[in-house]
Order: sequence, then C-alpha cells, then structure tokens
Amino acid sequence: MIALCAAALAACAPAIKPGAQQQRSDRTVLSQPKPMLIPQTAAAVANNKLENILASWQAGANQQAIVNFVQQSANEDSKAYVPVADRVAVFDLDGTLWVERPQKPMMAFIHKELLKQLKRQPSLKAKQPWKSVARGDEGYLQKLNYSTLYLMLLKAHEGQPQQNYDFFVRQFLKQAQHPDYKKSYLQLAYQPMRELIAYLQAYDFQVYIVDSSDSRFVRALSLELFNVPIANVIGSSAMLMWRQSSGELIRGNEFVAPINNDEGKPVNIERHIGRRPIIAVGNDDSDIAMLNYAAGNRYKTLLMLVKHDDAAREYAYSDGAESSHKMAADKHWLSISMKQDFKQLFQ
Repeated sequence: MIALCAAALAACAPAIKPGAQQQRSDRTVLSQPKPMLIPQTAAAVANNKLENILASWQAGANQQAIVNFVQQSANEDSKAYVPVADRVAVFDLDGTLWVERPQKPMMAFIHKELLKQLKRQPSLKAKQPWKSVARGDEGYLQKLNYSTLYLMLLKAHEGQPQQNYDFFVRQFLKQAQHPDYKKSYLQLAYQPMRELIAYLQAYDFQVYIVDSSDSRFVRALSLELFNVPIANVIGSSAMLMWRQSSGELIRGNEFVAPINNDEGKPVNIERHIGRRPIIAVGNDDSDIAMLNYAAGNRYKTLLMLVKHDDAAREYAYSDGAESSHKMAADKHWLSISMKQDFKQLFQ
C-alpha cells in the first residue's frame, strides 16, 4: 500500500507567547516553512518510532488513539479496516490548522482590501464598514456575521478577473504579519497538525481542508503549507462568470449557496467529495455539523476537537466553542489540548 507521503515539518524552537516581554532575535519572515521528509509508505511509517512520526505531539492517550485508529483503518486483517477509497479526512482551517486570533487571516485580508477601496474611493468613509476601517475600529468587523463580511469582500472585487483576486491573496500572504507574533501567517500553522496530515497521507488518506474562508484564499496556501492539493480545498465560493471576449473568469457579487460554515459544511463536503469522512477535525461550534456528518459514516470514525487552552504559547479561549466542547465530552470525541498534547506549537 504505497502512497506518496506529504512533506511534514521539521521541529524548530518553541513558540513565544504573543506580546510577551521576551522576544526572539530572529525576525526573518519566511515565504514558506522548511519541509521535513517522513517515510513514504505506510510500512516504513509503521517501522519508524512514533516520536519521529508525530514528533511535535506529546506522548499520551490522544496521540496513541490517533495512531491506533489510522493503523487499524489501513490493516486489511483488522475489523476496522477501511478501503482506500473511503479513507477521507477533513480539517477545518482557522483555529484548527493555524492561528485564528485576534482575527482570522481572512478577516485581516478583508480589512486590507477595504482600506484599498477607501484609497480609490475616499467618499466611502462616510458609510459602514469603511467608516470603522478608516478610524481603525477593527472591532466593528469582528461583530459582523460571515454573510455580511463576505459580501464586503465580493463588492471589493466584483467584476474583476479571478486571476487578479488570486494575485492580491498571494500578495497578502507574502507580506502580512500577525499583529502579536510579528511573523508571517504562513509561519503560524500548527506543527502537530501538519505532521498529522502527513501521517494520514502516508496511509493513503485523502485529506481535505474544509473552511468558511473563500476557497481561493485557502488554495493559495494549502499546498505549500499543508501539502493539500488545491482540488482538496472546500470553502465558500464566489459566483463566477465566463467572459468570452477576454477568456477570463469574472468574480460576481454573491457566493454560491450555502456559505461553507456551520450546516453548509456537510452540504459542500457531499457536493465536492460524495463520501462521508472517517476523520473530522475542528475547533468550535461552526464545526459541529461537519463532525456529526462524519459520525454517521458506516465505518468507525475518529472525531477531534482542538481546545485552545495555552495562553503561554498561543491564546486561551472557549468563546464560540461552548456547545462543541460539551458535545465532545458527551459523544466521546477526542479533545485535543494545545497545552497538554502539543509538545511544539509552530515550526
């Protein structure tokens, strides 16, 4: 059962609490993380030491539960064996695979695009949300729902070729820095999760990123950061129109329903993949529907919820995740503690 394995990531120095007095002297912002090769076949992985495969995970019950599930799923002699075609794993992005506080990277991108709009059309500052953006009130954007925020993004790029939008996204990811860590967002992917994705791919799992963000935004980073092909990204999708005269796809002013959040996730997974996942990983209430959808699989499933409880290295918060954490306890999902399960947070 040979599979090309993903490039997982090499271990690096421990992360520093955002805003802490102690600061790292190295401020170099990389365009992408340095890869670390892991064994290319399931057999090679099985013969390797666990600490070398999931090196950034603390040894313990959760790490062992993940390994047991994956190996049983791939073992043809196991009662829990799952055919390769049905080995599907889905991961939320924000707060599950990379940092989402104090604001999600997609939100930071929207904020930047609204500022660019203001420069082109100064008269917009008399209206919301540009009024709040002009005076630096980022809290206003934080209070808006997804539909409103995405409508703003669509308005900012309505009528433009899709390739122009892609350029702006790549430019943002290359230049933008997290306000607390003072690092590129591309450096703030969770190392244990990147290793987990690589581990799953070694066992022939098809890994998908399923997030509420614009799918084009996620596709700009999915391959280099997580080794997830752009075809395996499921996000909110802008309505597109074909312009015959220029041979271009043009962005419209609405998203294809449903937006890929909450109950929209199972719908879009079904549309895109046509199979229920056997592994689903999220971090808050917007992932409940996705995890419950996976739970209905006829095969044994592994459902995980990331818990943000590490104020020293990241942030400690549970707002927006109250129901999902209760459900995780009631339904015996794996509760992944950043503080206790992640030996190393970032590369």
